[in-house]
Amino acid sequence: MSSLFSHAEPAPNVGSSPSQVALSHQAEVPVATDRAFEGFTDYIHLWWPAEVYSKGGPGTHISLDADGLNEELDDGQVFVAAELLEAVSGEYLELRVTDGFEHLAPSRLRVTFTATVTGTRVQLVHDGFDAAHGGEQRAYYGYWAPALRRYARFMGAHEADNA
Repeated sequence: MSSLFSHAEPAPNVGSSPSQVALSHQAEVPVATDRAFEGFTDYIHLWWPAEVYSKGGPGTHISLDADGLNEELDDGQVFVAAELLEAVSGEYLELRVTDGFEHLAPSRLRVTFTATVTGTRVQLVHDGFDAAHGGEQRAYYGYWAPALRRYARFMGAHEADNA
């Protein structure tokens, strides 16, 4: 039963363990939403830190297209990290992520692009982690924070703006 008092403590988040809490990161980039979206999707191969966050290392080609987020190795092997569910240019994209956890139900990644006075706020929320393996997933997907910082620099943001 909910409290009748407006100053009552909020109800605890029942059913969510810390390992299931969403990963959330954001960056400000000094370009309009359509350019921010384009930089995130069409030019991901130029800013993605493949030397650290990929299966194949520096020679890997990362792409984000109508199929999803993919990694192509030097030998031609292609790994599908995430399937694209929906995208509206300049507004958002949503992916079903399996990278590293193909044996589990996919998690969800949503990236939104919101106009600000000085450009665009890019917010990334990764959720839907497995109840038993959510801690492992959160640790593995920790690459989103440094990847988003690299994207922001690529788009012309200053390091101090996205520390």
